[in-house]
Amino acid sequence: DAVAQLEELEAAVRRLNGEEAKLRSNMEALRPWQTLDLPLDLGGTVRTRISLGMLPAAVDLAETAKALADAAPESQLYEISSDKEQHYVLLICLKEELTEAITALRASGFTLANLSGTPGTAKQNIEDAQQQIADIIRKREQAETDIAAFAPHRDAFKLCIDRASVKLGRAEAEERLVGTESVVCMRGWLTAPEEDKLTAVLAKYDCAWDLADPTEDEYPEVPVKLKNNKFTEPLNMVTNMYSLPAYGTVDPNPLMAPFFILFYGIMMADMGYGLVMMIAALVALGKMKPKRGSKYFCELLLACGVSTFLLGIVTGGFFGNAVPTIVNMFGHDVKLGILTSPLLDPLKDTTTILVGAMVLGFIQLVTGMIVNMVMECRQGKVGDAIFNEGTWLVLFAGLALYVLKIGNIAGVPVVLCIGGLMLIYGSGREAKGFGKVTAVFGALYNGLTGWFGDILSYSRLMALMLAGSVIAQVFNTLAAMPSSGGVTVVSMLIFIIIFLLGHLLNFGLNLLGCFVHDLRLQCLEFFGKFYVDGGKPFRPLEINTRYVDVENHNFYTFRIHEIRYLRRKMKMAFIESIGGLALGLLGAALAAALACIGSAKGTGIAGEAGAGLVSEDPSKFGKAMIMQVIPGTQGLYGFVIWFLAQSQIFAANAAAPLTVAQGLQYFAACLPIALGGLISAIAQGKVAAASLNILAKKPDDWSKGMIFCITVEFYAILCLLASFLMLNGLK
Repeated sequence: DAVAQLEELEAAVRRLNGEEAKLRSNMEALRPWQTLDLPLDLGGTVRTRISLGMLPAAVDLAETAKALADAAPESQLYEISSDKEQHYVLLICLKEELTEAITALRASGFTLANLSGTPGTAKQNIEDAQQQIADIIRKREQAETDIAAFAPHRDAFKLCIDRASVKLGRAEAEERLVGTESVVCMRGWLTAPEEDKLTAVLAKYDCAWDLADPTEDEYPEVPVKLKNNKFTEPLNMVTNMYSLPAYGTVDPNPLMAPFFILFYGIMMADMGYGLVMMIAALVALGKMKPKRGSKYFCELLLACGVSTFLLGIVTGGFFGNAVPTIVNMFGHDVKLGILTSPLLDPLKDTTTILVGAMVLGFIQLVTGMIVNMVMECRQGKVGDAIFNEGTWLVLFAGLALYVLKIGNIAGVPVVLCIGGLMLIYGSGREAKGFGKVTAVFGALYNGLTGWFGDILSYSRLMALMLAGSVIAQVFNTLAAMPSSGGVTVVSMLIFIIIFLLGHLLNFGLNLLGCFVHDLRLQCLEFFGKFYVDGGKPFRPLEINTRYVDVENHNFYTFRIHEIRYLRRKMKMAFIESIGGLALGLLGAALAAALACIGSAKGTGIAGEAGAGLVSEDPSKFGKAMIMQVIPGTQGLYGFVIWFLAQSQIFAANAAAPLTVAQGLQYFAACLPIALGGLISAIAQGKVAAASLNILAKKPDDWSKGMIFCITVEFYAILCLLASFLMLNGLK
């Protein structure tokens, strides 16, 4: 009875909400006509016709009235009201001139108002609607009060919901059984460690059973259950987001875990942010007792928080340069160890960090290639392992030995030559005739471009570390500005507000951005070397509850659950009048402005599509938001280049006024990220919006759509590196 009453009250609230929305919509449609003191259903008199309609706001009513008079001399047009979009007009004409009058007005964009069948004036209808809305609000409040009266029974309702869900799952499983009135036959999958337990249970009953390992032909149908230790288990979240590995292949979590956690720490690299992540994860694990995916997320957040803190020690970041900024704000200038003299400064050691990021990427890619080589050997494909992956390992080893001048005989790099011979033979061993030659060139071209692109993609580790550090320092500087003349109570309050809001924004953007880019490196670059997806999840019949944690059969623990560019062909006289400093600053401004405009446009496109999806299925909000945030990183890239460019420009101009040629150099150095950021962000937004269709129709494959849209960002990273290297060369 209580459930039936709740359902009835809930239906009443939904019905009242719908009625209120309809009344408010009608009120908005009537507001432009509320000054009209005529019934809305007055169609005219015996010989005249009265019509209400709208004209675009850009239309000149005087010219429209003149055109109306020429077409229907006895007609008259009155303006009732207007707004930024439309003129709301009243047309009076003879019935025999109605067609000519409407035709003349439609040439100016006239449309008839759909108010037929509404008795009384607009003002009377609005007042009636307001009264009805007031009645609806009272009824809804009463219904909500009645619903709230059931609050003491909330835990009982939750238990009933979970109990019904478990019974429903069991009933659905029973429907899939095959048998007669007295015999039941079932077939299913079991994990190997549970074999003894199943045997012990079945031995208690009068039944027969047979256990067998799946044959190779059955592999595509065998479900997959990941088995990991405490360190690698949180990465189940990443693997499940992408796709489970096919049965009989390699579980990627142990291989991916150290790289994923390390890369996240490199991109975030701040002791303060790491502490916040660790505290948030520990509180969530201790208080909320999350399960399944939520538990994996909290554990992964904890591991990444530790990595972020440790890498923050290396870069000396504690909420950016918050500690030195606060010390200087109080008029002190002291050395603070790693906080003022870090091992690696993201702003000064960018080249070192970039090279290190690419080296780490190379190590991960080689790891994936070795794993694939071992898998092929286990499958009996020794030749493929030697001449596919083995060839490149020999080539890389030979190149390293040649650079180190080790193993050369008479100046000839023997190991490198062996690798070349392996490439020639291995790439053409299955081709015939002239196809052997094209196969060699194809393998060489695809291998070099593939490795170059994959390794270059790891430069995002440096880019995101630099972006997060720069933004944190900018917010610290802004927060300290009011105290430049001395610290006061007001200036400290302003500092605290700007500091908290700024770092909250930076932390949120980096928390999501670093995860998305780290996920991209694993799923696209690393998995591309060895991963075989397509596994089916192992989903046994179990007590799968939403509100209740079942610890045993008798005890329940309740718990509540992201301008077009400036034309370069200017007249030389105009360029000379601008000056070198202005040209350089214009380039820096364009780098930030165009990239941010592109990100705003891209995130807007994806956001519009995501809003439509979420309106139908609110549970997809989190994944839709990730798709929306992806085009936002170009704005961060543009901001980084702006910061570096304007710093160099002011420093150079202080030494000697910049010439026009020097200003053009800085201007040109900023153009790649300005244009590339603008175009790629918009294109990425369109791809993200299209990829939301995958999330809508096939939610389990949504991460593949994410890979499609993140692929576009590779070219934004190329533009970032181009601008960065050009600026670095102008120092």
